[in-house]
Amino acid sequence: PLTLTGHLFLEMLDVSSAKVVRGSGVWDGCVKEFVICRSPPVALVYNVEEHGRKFFKRLVFTTDASRSLHYLPPFLQPCNNVGSRIGAWKVSAGNVKTASSSSLKLPSLVIRRNLSSKLGEQTLIPARLLLGVVPDALLDDYVFWQDEQQSAGMPTVVRGYKTARAVARESGAPLDTIVVTVTPHGNDASGLGHSDAVATIERVLAVSEGEGACQQIVPKTSASGLVLLNSQFADAASPLGQILKAMLRLDNLSHLLVWGTPSASDAAPKMKRIELPRLGLSFLVETADAGADAAGSISGVVLRSQEHDGLIVSNCRTAEIEKLLRGMPHALVLQDDSGDLYLLASAAACPSRPNGPDDFVGSNGELFSCAVLLDRGDSEWLANVGQVRHYLYPVHISKRFLVLPSLAASLSLLVFKVLHRCYEDAVRLAGSCISDTPLSVEEAQIWRVLEEIGSDTHPDAVGCRLHISRATSGSTMRVPWCVGTQLATYCQLLHKISSCCRLSVDEEMILLDEHGQATRQLRNRASMLSTLSAAKPGHALQLKVEQAPRQRKEAEFDEIEDKSCLE
Repeated sequence: PLTLTGHLFLEMLDVSSAKVVRGSGVWDGCVKEFVICRSPPVALVYNVEEHGRKFFKRLVFTTDASRSLHYLPPFLQPCNNVGSRIGAWKVSAGNVKTASSSSLKLPSLVIRRNLSSKLGEQTLIPARLLLGVVPDALLDDYVFWQDEQQSAGMPTVVRGYKTARAVARESGAPLDTIVVTVTPHGNDASGLGHSDAVATIERVLAVSEGEGACQQIVPKTSASGLVLLNSQFADAASPLGQILKAMLRLDNLSHLLVWGTPSASDAAPKMKRIELPRLGLSFLVETADAGADAAGSISGVVLRSQEHDGLIVSNCRTAEIEKLLRGMPHALVLQDDSGDLYLLASAAACPSRPNGPDDFVGSNGELFSCAVLLDRGDSEWLANVGQVRHYLYPVHISKRFLVLPSLAASLSLLVFKVLHRCYEDAVRLAGSCISDTPLSVEEAQIWRVLEEIGSDTHPDAVGCRLHISRATSGSTMRVPWCVGTQLATYCQLLHKISSCCRLSVDEEMILLDEHGQATRQLRNRASMLSTLSAAKPGHALQLKVEQAPRQRKEAEFDEIEDKSCLE
């Protein structure tokens, strides 16, 4: 628990019709600011840091990693709230006790530039001072400079210029720039610029003027830009909240940008475009027709994919589709004009079990917990994923199974099914996850996740591992567990393993021939199966069983039968 000392200030705010409480206090010499929202339920903790005699706030903790504008290392906690179901988990991120640079008394360096008389002097704002205030997706691609030419009480303008890496990655795309307008409101009793303010983030087309050291990026005067909507505190019951509920299956708010067209009045901007830059996905927001299929719209709007022509986001949730979505919390349902369905899944989510591979009981007492932690910002994982960071699975016309587009997509689906303990589905997929050639970097890292299930003690997990071992036995892929040990456990737990996860006689005999000579138990099992498979109806069976060696008697034990006391 975090104990704040000194004065604790609370203030009720109304942001996008969501009731928000904001407060501040001091912990261990560090000023903390926290924001608590009721709908959606999320709490955010910021460090207030000084840089160049100005104050900034940086996010250090959130109770919901998916609704944070900054990536922090996530972790799972059991949800013990009143009304929560048994086995429910919540994803938190960061460390609330993180110290600030101000409390550590670290020096700061202020960098200013003056490119032209039109722009005037500008001050660099390091990205670390905007963490949790501006989405990471913008901080990754833009460098922000604050204009210093302003009058008292006038809005502050912060401009974001694309980095050279972002320009090279988006070669051929129109050049744009970010304009952040910070408008103060209310009274500033301190006179130090501490009044509340409202910021508007706008993306506008830009042109390059000048050359060399004098080159500068300026917005086009005739271009109308897009305004970034406040997704962090969007009410869960609002249209934007309903759309975010679907989009958050693919990525976190830190890399989920909802753009709208600016409004001349005080009305909220109209949604126009949704971008997920980390996954290379974007959707156009269109108003649904009056007679349109209800399954193809969410809250009266249609989300049309820009990368996959003709596909829109679908809210079709039949029993068959729900079964296909089982074990895929990172997937979204799409459909085309003819009603054919697809599952769009993120390739950037690194899955793992929160309690480690050997802990089969959840920290909230749930036996064989199905909780899976999705780390969407793992730098090593993202570096190994290809340029296309998503998988598109066509749903078969029978709606009973998915068509697997690639080996990486097959392995990813297998891993998620196993981690969510959908062992029956994993057994069916095992035969489709085979490669006779060396695995790519992306495929190899997905395959390594299977190491987490190597010690899963669930009986069906043992059968699932043996099915995977049998499917890959003739390929270059090597399973990260001892097949002989798994066979011995399989024989002991056979009566507890579901029929769908059991091996056929032929499959078991093949594995026993390859790995079943290590122990007497496996050799006897192989002998029994061989005899039964060769037996003819009505004929007696002769089964050769290898007996356990007789125990050698201890040398000092009395072997003479003495009955003299009975005479």
